[in-house]
Amino acid sequence: MKLSEESYAEFKRISDEQGIKYKDDVDMRNQANSLVRLVKTLQEGHFEREGWKQRLKDDPKGFSFESKGRNCSFCKQTVWGDIWYDKNGLKCLGCQEAFDTKLFPQYVFTDKKNEKHITPDSLADLCKLPTQTIHGLIRRGKIKARSAKSGKSIILKRENPNVGEVLHEAIKKRRLTLEKKNRDKKLTDEELKNLTGYFDTLIQIDQEQKRKKKNETSPS
Repeated sequence: MKLSEESYAEFKRISDEQGIKYKDDVDMRNQANSLVRLVKTLQEGHFEREGWKQRLKDDPKGFSFESKGRNCSFCKQTVWGDIWYDKNGLKCLGCQEAFDTKLFPQYVFTDKKNEKHITPDSLADLCKLPTQTIHGLIRRGKIKARSAKSGKSIILKRENPNVGEVLHEAIKKRRLTLEKKNRDKKLTDEELKNLTGYFDTLIQIDQEQKRKKKNETSPS
């Protein structure tokens, strides 16, 4: 879309008022064109999403269409081929199958605070542990996870009643490893930061375990 000279002049006037400077007239015109393209893309995306919402009135369970490189809202992977859309947004067919078969419960979409579920990567970040440590615990059966064909995995709290003890042990082991590296002066800045944070994480886990035991022993 080519702007008129009047539009370029108006764009420059607004830019001057905002104190925005450009290298030259060519740079100003390029920036104006980029802004127009961005607005057009956002507008097209808005109308497209509104069209999907309207179609849900006829297909309330959802529908599939050609993805053309859109991303799954759940596993975040770029999808080529068909993608699924319903009230929970866009999903690759692998993730959608996990919900259809109830491998993944629907509440994961509303469990924003991770009170009922969490992903392995988020759990690793929460506990300041390497991601491979969490996946290792899953492979050894210490933590139970559910995995979709898309590769997305989730950990359900109700299926891991002893996850606190498992993480407590993993964090202690990791802390000992980092303390040894610290003595040998081989610790990176990130590892040093994690080492100091492990104490707070262990305290949080201990408090959660105490609350759990208190609830279990409290009379109904």
